[in-house]
Amino acid sequence: MPSPDTWTYWALTSRQLHFYLSLGILFVLAGTVSVSNFLNTNEYGRQVQWDWHSPGESLRSFGKMWKASVEAESKRVAEARKRLVEDVEKRGEYRRAHGLEKAGEEGGFGDWAVRDKDMREHGKQVLVEQVLAEQTAKAEAEKR
Repeated sequence: MPSPDTWTYWALTSRQLHFYLSLGILFVLAGTVSVSNFLNTNEYGRQVQWDWHSPGESLRSFGKMWKASVEAESKRVAEARKRLVEDVEKRGEYRRAHGLEKAGEEGGFGDWAVRDKDMREHGKQVLVEQVLAEQTAKAEAEKR
């Protein structure tokens, strides 16, 4: 071990230096794994052409493919959510048609999805507390 008043001693015993070196290595490894996973498993990642003679162009190509992948995944998730909301609406309509649920503004989970959709179309935001307060007031009015 070097003497305590040398740079080598500080470099070997510095907790701060070792902390930041460890974090740096971990972030580099995580980034490498993420990029490798994207390139090997994603259909957009497979389209990236890497050329060591022009790494800037290769990085731009990678960025474009990453962005396209994110947009495609966002569209897929939005469609899945839309299908789920439509399914809830259809269930609500079925329940109302067969008398299993109160119709209109009087309640029901399916009715909530329709109201939420209408509010989004008109650009309005409704707090959950306001909706709950309205439902509680209606329930109390029905009890009277």
